[in-house]
Amino acid sequence: MSAFIPRATTVNGARWLAQRAIDAAAGEARLRFITSVPGQEAVYLLKLQEAQAYLAAHAGDPDADVPPHIAAEATATGQTAVDVATMVVGLASYWNGTISPAIEGARMGGKAAVAAATGVDDEATLAAIEAARAAALAALGSITP
Repeated sequence: MSAFIPRATTVNGARWLAQRAIDAAAGEARLRFITSVPGQEAVYLLKLQEAQAYLAAHAGDPDADVPPHIAAEATATGQTAVDVATMVVGLASYWNGTISPAIEGARMGGKAAVAAATGVDDEATLAAIEAARAAALAALGSITP
């Protein structure tokens, strides 16, 4: 059984559907790098705060208290707290500095291309919108770990 894929017959409908498809593809691209379950985003942010604070404290005091999320992961994975905190900070830096901007750039560029797509008539405009949508989806699909 295949899913129903709506097809627009008006230019405005086509733009709307194309932009929704681009947003959905951006979400799928993000899921190739992060876990999306209720509360996980808050855990990622808290772990980053804990990791940064711990590394700063550890630099001045090797016996600094280990924050709970860092301690739990270190125990669960058999790593040191410093290794876990360093990994968390490194992954956040990679996400924030490289992956997230690439996804957002492809998403917003695709949506702008869809909004700007025109042709000599409605049929040509619909084709231009579809081409912009397809290019954005390809760009988002190419962002992989």
